[in-house]
Amino acid sequence: MESMKIPSIVIQTTRVTVLVLCILFTRAHTAPAAPRILLLETMTAPIVQQFTEAFITHFKELNPKADLSHSLVRINAQGDQRRAEAVLAQALSETPPELVVAVATLASKAALKTMAEHDIPVVFMCVTDPVGAGLIPALNQPGERITGKIHYIEAETKIRMVLKLLAPIKRGRPIRLGYIYTDYPADLGDFNRLQEAVARIPGLEFIPRKIPYRPVAQHKAELLDQVRRIAAEIQDEVDYFWAPRGVLAVLPEYDEILMGFEKTPLLVGATEQSVAHGALVHITGDPISQARDTAALCQAVLQGQPISSLPPTLPRDIQFSLNLKTALQMNLPIPSDILELAKGHLYQ
Repeated sequence: MESMKIPSIVIQTTRVTVLVLCILFTRAHTAPAAPRILLLETMTAPIVQQFTEAFITHFKELNPKADLSHSLVRINAQGDQRRAEAVLAQALSETPPELVVAVATLASKAALKTMAEHDIPVVFMCVTDPVGAGLIPALNQPGERITGKIHYIEAETKIRMVLKLLAPIKRGRPIRLGYIYTDYPADLGDFNRLQEAVARIPGLEFIPRKIPYRPVAQHKAELLDQVRRIAAEIQDEVDYFWAPRGVLAVLPEYDEILMGFEKTPLLVGATEQSVAHGALVHITGDPISQARDTAALCQAVLQGQPISSLPPTLPRDIQFSLNLKTALQMNLPIPSDILELAKGHLYQ
């Protein structure tokens, strides 16, 4: 019995059909191409990394099928705006991103400047004074190509909370606060708003000392030496220290220096870690919820929503951290509503 021969046209048709089916199957099961995002961090600091990691986590949740390992490029400016501008320019010369996410003030300023001639949107986070830094014209008004989430609690809110904590202390004069800051934009904006607030609310007086800002990566030791020297000079003039919000004060070494002056406690720290190290309080917008909101904002931009329709906003949630051991050492009874507010962020 002769074996039946299959016509070659049938074999070729079958091969083509199998090939087409394989291509369709591959396409159906391949993750969609993720938008290319350039994430620029101002420097390596706990608060910056906290924002970045939370942002990446929440952006992945919004895009579960996207492979961000290749499409999200993370670079660090090391506290140097010229370096930030250089790495952004290099990225533009290679494969331009669809979106730049800038973490903290220096990175945001560099991103806005570098993207000025390109139609690439910028979204900022972890920025305390975007108006003073020249990023946006007003708190609720985006720039032409930039918007974001403002990492700041109103100065009056902070002042009133601190005064409530210090109410048992009677001095017969305003409480004097040492404030050692740089001319970095976040520091300047923070100090100006605090000064405006204490002018309206009696009870506190800032004793400020300003030092010129230089890139932290190259000049950290020199900057911290100046902080140490100034703190020693003014410790007898002030009752407490209040840390600013810029790139220098978020370093753990800044806390260590100020807390080395035992007779002059660190009243307000720049980060939650400051409270863990011994500062009395830290008051800010909640970084995790802000990073989540920033991820949602970026999603809207990438889906085509214009920047002009996405105003920058203040935090929805307050993060209030409190060190109970420090409060005890200062003989401060803590009101029940303050304890409730600090729930989940209590240290001792």
